[in-house]
Amino acid sequence: MLGALRSGNIEEARDEEATRMVVEAYSGSADLAEAENYCRWAIIAAPKNLTAHLSLGNLLYTGKRIREAYAEYGEVVKLKPDSPEIHERMGDISMEQKDPSDARAHYEAAVESAKATDTARMKLARLCLASDDLKCVTQAIARVTAPALLVQAKTLRVQVEYKSENWDQAGLLANELLASDPQNSTLVRIAADVAARQNKPVEAADLYERALQVEPTNKDFVYRLAGLYSNFEELKDRLPRAVALLTDFLQKVQQDAEGYLLLGNVYRKLNDLDNAKLNFKTGFDKIQPPIPPRLSWAYNAYGVLLYNENKFDQAYPYETQAVQLNPNDEASQLNFALLCLELGKMDELNSARDKLVAMNSSQVAALDAEIERKKKRKP
Repeated sequence: MLGALRSGNIEEARDEEATRMVVEAYSGSADLAEAENYCRWAIIAAPKNLTAHLSLGNLLYTGKRIREAYAEYGEVVKLKPDSPEIHERMGDISMEQKDPSDARAHYEAAVESAKATDTARMKLARLCLASDDLKCVTQAIARVTAPALLVQAKTLRVQVEYKSENWDQAGLLANELLASDPQNSTLVRIAADVAARQNKPVEAADLYERALQVEPTNKDFVYRLAGLYSNFEELKDRLPRAVALLTDFLQKVQQDAEGYLLLGNVYRKLNDLDNAKLNFKTGFDKIQPPIPPRLSWAYNAYGVLLYNENKFDQAYPYETQAVQLNPNDEASQLNFALLCLELGKMDELNSARDKLVAMNSSQVAALDAEIERKKKRKP
């Protein structure tokens, strides 16, 4: 048969079963170069030989010639559009090549087939989640039935609920899955964040501590714990734990500005003002401009520290920076206004008060009361 084919028997080249047998014979003898040559000959002799195109694509893919394999698989789907396995593999190649748009097109083609696999549905769902196409995620995971993938599908549903800000449902589902998958850091993080949003700081802290056991160098977990321990009265007994977490992290993992600012704030809450100032200063020195607006809290906290020491002139630039970074933060606006009151900066005081009024802030009453007390203290 081989001799006949090599001599140009086009009818034989069109016989896909013959092609399959020949490729298997070459591949079985590990003569992959000959298998490739044969496929290329068969394609020239019979361009619509689907088996030859598919076999060549597989040979190229196995040989790590990914771009060539992708092109050959493209010929396969031209001849047979309903090829879910090939579309899935082309999607995988596109992901390797960092082309998510093309990958999505192929995964979508794969899952549209009546022969679609749950692995393709999960790949599409993960890709859609990365682009916040939550409808696509929901539709893909709704059709997943393979028992081995059900937990992964439910985990994606938790993330959909979380991104949709359905906090109660996200927290409920996350905690349900954590019962059987307690080391899943994605689930723990979502459950912890939901607990914090629901004003359950103790539960949130316990969950972040569990997440940190799974990922001990995760900066987000360390910083969130430090924030919880610093900001909630019911967690103040854990402030030493915050010092230990931040000190260890800054020494071993990453010496960045926010870590030092958080540590400074923890020391401030512990009334260790020397260490508080040292770490705040270190953090401010490490900030690279432009200053991220999310760090407005640090300027406000350090301004409060100086305000409490009656160092009003020194506090002023920090509180000014805080309200510039986050004009809608009520605490910063109040502290800035109180500082302006002490410094006699009445125009800025009135501007800050107007801002609080516009925000319908409950802090207006506190500010007005302090203004009245200030008037009464005047000789």
